[in-house]
Amino acid sequence: MEGSEWGDGTGATGVQLITEIAKEVGPLYSFQRTANYCAPPRNSLIDDETQKQIKANYPEIFRKCMESPGSFVHEFDKRSAMEVSPEERLEQYESYGRNQVLKSGSPIFMT
Repeated sequence: MEGSEWGDGTGATGVQLITEIAKEVGPLYSFQRTANYCAPPRNSLIDDETQKQIKANYPEIFRKCMESPGSFVHEFDKRSAMEVSPEERLEQYESYGRNQVLKSGSPIFMT
């Protein structure tokens, strides 16, 4: 692979591969049909007790995922972001970073 010409699509696998193979290959071409959204998962280790608690709650977790847009476990704030004041909107957006929204279950505006 080193020094070779390489092309890859930007699907889920491509997004992960491109940053790594770019370090080794010659010319790299990225093909994109539809833009996709990628965010760092911020995964961390889960101790045994926490894992047991999560597994014990699988029925509730799966129920919430089945009932939410995008199959997220957290509940959404159904207001449009434009329905709240700029100050409240800014606070909500900043809280996402502080709380690592993908793990925290913080509400997300449905915009």
